[in-house]
Amino acid sequence: NTDLQCPAIYVSEDGKEAFMIDVDFYGENVINKVIKEIIGDDCESLKIFLTHNHGDHVNNLAKIAEDSKLKNVVTLYWPENEPHPKKDGVDLVELFDDVKLVKDMEKFTVAGNEFQFIEIPDEHTPAGGQLADLTNNVLYSGDTLGAQVHLGGTTVSLSALDSWIDGVQKSVDYIQAHDMQYIIGGHTTY
Repeated sequence: NTDLQCPAIYVSEDGKEAFMIDVDFYGENVINKVIKEIIGDDCESLKIFLTHNHGDHVNNLAKIAEDSKLKNVVTLYWPENEPHPKKDGVDLVELFDDVKLVKDMEKFTVAGNEFQFIEIPDEHTPAGGQLADLTNNVLYSGDTLGAQVHLGGTTVSLSALDSWIDGVQKSVDYIQAHDMQYIIGGHTTY
């Protein structure tokens, strides 16, 4: 019963740690309520990974930062080479005190699951990319490589064609090497 598109939230079995992928820009009137309902009262740490810097994936960071309870438990995971997003002149990443920069192919474990960041440079954004859930063989593709179905499936242009081809090859190689079973786009639930 929200107009949120597709942020994904994992919660550890003991309920103490949660992990969210992208924060959308819809549902700003309900985002904090929805997050709190999902993570529960026992959550001590909410880690948020952003696939890239576009407003439709990051703008609700401003809303989350307004909630002192959430802001105090948030650690942002930001692709190290991706420019910071701004909303109304405010750097959305700098709203949070705890920011971890993630390198291409870096692995980390959150909420009982192992993840890996795959940078797809100069394709959709300068250095955004994909996030693999290695525990469950799920690839969250953000808006890379045609995942933005609301725009007809892709935003590739001739000037970015080489980057798009390189990104596709990197993704195909990764999917095959890691036996990814599911691919979830930034604007799709499948």
